[in-house]
Amino acid sequence: MLQGLRGIRSMKASFSIEFDKGDGLSLKGEGILDLSEDTLDLQVYSMGFLVAEVTADQSGIKSNPSADRNKLLLLVDGLRNSLLWWTIEGYDIRDEGEYYLLKNSWKRLYIDKDTKMPLRQTIDLEEGRQLEVFYYEPSLYKGRSDRSSDMIFPSRIRIELSRYSVNLRMKEINVEVKGEGNLSLFEPQIYCNSLNDRLINTLCLEEVSLEKGIIAYSIYQPRYAH
Repeated sequence: MLQGLRGIRSMKASFSIEFDKGDGLSLKGEGILDLSEDTLDLQVYSMGFLVAEVTADQSGIKSNPSADRNKLLLLVDGLRNSLLWWTIEGYDIRDEGEYYLLKNSWKRLYIDKDTKMPLRQTIDLEEGRQLEVFYYEPSLYKGRSDRSSDMIFPSRIRIELSRYSVNLRMKEINVEVKGEGNLSLFEPQIYCNSLNDRLINTLCLEEVSLEKGIIAYSIYQPRYAH
């Protein structure tokens, strides 16, 4: 199920971001993220000005302005696990009816049977706390020139920890695929409330009519027939 995504080693993304501090106040801006399994570089802009920056690597986490531990966990662990959700290791899989549950000792990942997209993640942290991730509106992201690089990806993500939450609306994604280099994927053309495996000839026929001849290796990599 996750094999088609295993080759993705890193991701660059831009998105609208809203940070809710749990006290009725929220901060909104535009985020630019450079992410791998080991490193993270996040810049947040508001009205064109850089207002926050967070970096993380094996030596630790740095932020400007400084932020408390919960906020940093929400951003660093939340963004890494929510966007690179297929990196779960050592899991057991269970059929739960409408979804598959992938579970290891500290993470539970819920995969929709029809879309093969994530619905939710629960990640166990220290001191009995849990990081929750929710996914919405799987969308078709168009490749810059090579149609084989089109990709289905959730366009809205919500991350929660304690009283804090972060809402993302994805815009542009650039992924590095082992053996293929960088693939640039742009703002989604459509979204569907209920994608399914029948991507032959159309995608979400009830909502949007696309060109004829679309073929799917899987939900992750539709291509067009020649």
